[in-house]
Amino acid sequence: MALAQQPIGTRLPTAAAGPHTDRRHTVMRSSSKRVFWIAILWLSLSNAAFAWSASGHHAVGVIAYQMMDAGQRDAVIEILRSHPQFAQHFGPPRGVTDPESIARWQIGIAGCWPDMIRDTDWDRPRWHYQNEASVVIGNVPTPGPTAPLPPRSTMDDTDLYLSQATELCVERFRNVSLPDSERAVAMCWILHLFADGHQPCHAGSLYSAAFPRGDRGANRIELTDGSNLHAAWDRLLGGYPSPNDVRQLVTGMGDIRGRMENEFRLGGGGQWLRPQTWIAESMSIARSHLYTDEVTGPVIAASRGLTPTVPPIRLSADYYLAAGQVARHRVQQAGYRAGAVIARCLHSPTSTPQR
Repeated sequence: MALAQQPIGTRLPTAAAGPHTDRRHTVMRSSSKRVFWIAILWLSLSNAAFAWSASGHHAVGVIAYQMMDAGQRDAVIEILRSHPQFAQHFGPPRGVTDPESIARWQIGIAGCWPDMIRDTDWDRPRWHYQNEASVVIGNVPTPGPTAPLPPRSTMDDTDLYLSQATELCVERFRNVSLPDSERAVAMCWILHLFADGHQPCHAGSLYSAAFPRGDRGANRIELTDGSNLHAAWDRLLGGYPSPNDVRQLVTGMGDIRGRMENEFRLGGGGQWLRPQTWIAESMSIARSHLYTDEVTGPVIAASRGLTPTVPPIRLSADYYLAAGQVARHRVQQAGYRAGAVIARCLHSPTSTPQR
């Protein structure tokens, strides 16, 4: 995926870089809405998470499920029941008894599962992010574009990056000659990786003299609340959810299908579904909304030797409001795209030999 990097002197552009990205100038100004979103923010910051938090990953799974027709929904739940850890992780919470609510909970857990198995033999830490440069400050070396998926890659390969792992998992899920247990694992990763790739911290890093090896997707940029910039983005949609929390989050987003179908058409159809497209979007959002002036200012100062290190940053209310809008939009896009890709795999399966 060839993407031009953007060296920065003192300022980042203030406008979002694509037609599907909310601009910072559209931030809600109503005081009542401002109070509401700040309250949501502080509630969400009390919960730790890996990427978009469990609420975000659940929402992506539920949105993907809603984008499918009834037959496709039945098919994905049937495949999911063959997951090797189904009994261990996919049971519904107490009180959730009707089949449709159980199915929605299970597809949400499917999207969370790759974070639930961290530090186990199932874990693939590198799969969660792209090793590229979203922002470059000054003249520093940066990694090149991520290569296509290497031939003969398997689900055991731990050295793949997000775009490569996504391509592999789509191939595996589409392959009906594989056991459903393997296809179920691949489907979990599809739901999860689409969500991760729509989070701008996972698409690349900031490189500068202060961070010559990159800021690890904003993990190394500390905030005054004791967390870091990556964690702040992860928590924008809440922490660990109940079924009612997920339902309210998704319902509150309104007509997802209509908006996303319009973006699908404007974005070129199938091309809009490809990882290269939505990772490029995330990198643009990183430049416009993640690494804003209030973040890059201290980085530039440290890079020029004006301060010994990058001090902890206090983000403004406007920063969080704009980030929250972006997060909701990106989760909708991730869910729609994941649902469309899974539906296409079911509609046009393959039975090719294993790679």
